[in-house]
Amino acid sequence: MASVMSSIHANPTPTTVQLAESIAGILIRFTVPTDKRLQRYSVENGVIPVLLNLLSISSETAKSNAAFCLAQLSQNSFHLTGAIAPLAQVLDGNERGADEAVLSCISTLLHDETWERGCDYIIKTSGVRPIIKVLESGSLKSQDKALYILETVSRVESHRAEYGESAQVVLTHLAQKGDPMLKPRVDKLLAQLEQFQLQSTKY
Repeated sequence: MASVMSSIHANPTPTTVQLAESIAGILIRFTVPTDKRLQRYSVENGVIPVLLNLLSISSETAKSNAAFCLAQLSQNSFHLTGAIAPLAQVLDGNERGADEAVLSCISTLLHDETWERGCDYIIKTSGVRPIIKVLESGSLKSQDKALYILETVSRVESHRAEYGESAQVVLTHLAQKGDPMLKPRVDKLLAQLEQFQLQSTKY
């Protein structure tokens, strides 16, 4: 499969892109979280590099399905820290179709007692700014997932200091112009960031 992906990258015609979409769709069945044995088999046979390659294909369908597969794998302790950088690159692009699947994948790093380590990986791979970008132009579901990630990252003081100001600008606009369903979560995060700023000015 790796050789097939190499040929797709070397010759990205409509036919090869369609092949990439088919591969991404098939791999969903090989990464279902209810079958740990099949997941392990898939990982041992190189499915993760294939999925990472699929994230760079021009097709939004391929990107979305690849991110969904990675999210399924990460539900069973396959912490895909190496996938964060290419996932962030997808968010940093102009196409928004894969945002929800990508954010679902990233958020799996924050679900258990290792959430702080997950935050560190997101920061290390410059993942926060692309996540903030989703708040500017993403769908309602994508914005909600992005807010969850930012809320979690903001629980770490050093991360609040680094990204709080840039996030506040977008959050303020979202509070004023965004979907009313997001307003409670946006207001809560803004209040946390503003409180941190006030505390910082006292010292």
